[in-house]
Amino acid sequence: MIETTTLDSPLGRLHVGVRDGRLCLLELTDAARFRRRLARSDEPIEPARSPAAERILAALRAYFAGELNALDAFTSTCSTAHRFNAVSGARSARFHPERP
Repeated sequence: MIETTTLDSPLGRLHVGVRDGRLCLLELTDAARFRRRLARSDEPIEPARSPAAERILAALRAYFAGELNALDAFTSTCSTAHRFNAVSGARSARFHPERP
């Protein structure tokens, strides 16, 4: 099962997927693309309500507050057929509050 939610970030709205207590999907602003990726996983989709999902959301908030290693313990892949490393995507879009 993949738990899903959204999170407002300095980069815009993030669409978040959590599987087995790990961050498995992270999409910036494009809800349609997020839904397509979820559909390819062939897993049940539920709203994020678990304590593990809450910990991941807290880690994402910490990441965007400048704690760049906050996500390291939470990454995974959603499926073997459609691997996606959320951290590499997030690291390529780091928030830099000192930049305009």
